[in-house]
Amino acid sequence: MDELLAYLKARDSEQDRQKWLDQRGYADPRHPAFLLNARTRRLFPKNDDDADLAGRTPLAVFVALPEPPLTEVIDTSQEAVWEWMNDPRRCYEPTHGGFLRGTPRIAFDGIVWDKDRSGIRSYLAVERSGVVEMALGTRIYKAWKQRIFIRFTPLIGYLWQFLGFAGDYYKTFGQTKPFTLFVGMRETDGAFLAGLAKGWKDPTSQECGWEAFPQCQEPGILVRKDKLGPAIAPELARDVVREVATKIDNAWGERIPRCYIKATHDPSQPFDIDTFHQLSSI
Repeated sequence: MDELLAYLKARDSEQDRQKWLDQRGYADPRHPAFLLNARTRRLFPKNDDDADLAGRTPLAVFVALPEPPLTEVIDTSQEAVWEWMNDPRRCYEPTHGGFLRGTPRIAFDGIVWDKDRSGIRSYLAVERSGVVEMALGTRIYKAWKQRIFIRFTPLIGYLWQFLGFAGDYYKTFGQTKPFTLFVGMRETDGAFLAGLAKGWKDPTSQECGWEAFPQCQEPGILVRKDKLGPAIAPELARDVVREVATKIDNAWGERIPRCYIKATHDPSQPFDIDTFHQLSSI
């Protein structure tokens, strides 16, 4: 009987999880509207006349989704949450620089950081249900000659920071359930991975033509990691980040994730923090 109850609970939890993903547009990486909803569409200006984009909407989204059922577990209107969120010293691996960008504002379902001096290039949202979501627009891609170039090292660096933030948020405000991490990318078909670590040839380098580099054959990418946290040890976060980075670079036909310094330059193959700092400030 206990096994049956556990099975039914797990089944219902997965159905609720898939329903949530469907409602947000995060379930099917092959769907034309994958990752697009009212919140993420704000990353694309209505007056954007960039001919290189030609109507395309490249985007990456990270989601920490607590185990269903989702109920209000954190009152994001309380003063303690607001003060914690507005602490400029808050920073997470792999860097000691600030993580939160933009102007925080209270929303119906939580708190959102979005606008900065360059407009809405990314956002971070924390919801009353414990859901934490980050979306990255022009922070991690550029368009040139109607091609999409995704800045791989900044993408993975932001993911690493996101994991640290989510675990810290849950630990601080008592969200005790494990969560599932979802990492989604859209408009990847025909795109190039750029912003690579030291030692790897980069398609944006003047030394080589970008046409010779591998392009992704997938219309969208979705990576999932179950039963994390709620708090995440630094060692586990490093392992999860490398696993996700590997799966993403596999979509470009690469076995080793190129956001880590190539072994010929450093046998320990660390994450390239210098490249992350350089490109995340653009």
